[in-house]
Amino acid sequence: MPLDLEECAPEDVAVYSTLPELLEAVEAISGWSDRKAAVLDYVYCERLLKLIRTNAPREQLEEFNEHLVQVVHPLRQEELDGLGQRYYQRWSLLRELLERRIESRRGEMPQQLLVREHVSSILEYLTRARGPVSQQDLQRELDLKKANLSRILSRLEAHELIDKLPGKGGGNLITLGPRGRELAPATAPLPPAPTVEQSGKMPRPSSYMADDDSPPPPM
Repeated sequence: MPLDLEECAPEDVAVYSTLPELLEAVEAISGWSDRKAAVLDYVYCERLLKLIRTNAPREQLEEFNEHLVQVVHPLRQEELDGLGQRYYQRWSLLRELLERRIESRRGEMPQQLLVREHVSSILEYLTRARGPVSQQDLQRELDLKKANLSRILSRLEAHELIDKLPGKGGGNLITLGPRGRELAPATAPLPPAPTVEQSGKMPRPSSYMADDDSPPPPM
């Protein structure tokens, strides 16, 4: 017997229901109501957040996207748009977000991106830092113009090599993304990088110091 979205608690549906069960419930609806659509909307948002938080494999993203393709059908648009919220439009946006994430996962990592100037330095530094660093400090460390660094970071973020997090004062914090963590060398854990408060400046990874930049021997 299909789920009754009019009576079910949205929290229970989000936890215990499978996508085939949700599709069966949708196909059994003879007339939409705000309650049914709101329950389904809650479940979809919770499911998407979980997939993103857990860095779910591409197959799970594709399964959810295929489900939405069947639910967000043009024949349902008029009835859904007549409800309190524009659920058809909301679920279409969820589909777009999923499709972009799937496309990012599906595409192979462009080799030319990994060998681009400053990219290896950024990834190596973030690996050593073992936590978020401010974009401003990264800019100072690499001695780059703000616009140039922003362009590089945007490309890295598009391929999930880095993540941008909101920082205090409106600035960005930069950390390794899912693919960046996969590329991190499988070595023994590196010690945490000293904080700005401890050292007064950002620590410099060894790759930044060329042979001719080595400090002079002690006198």
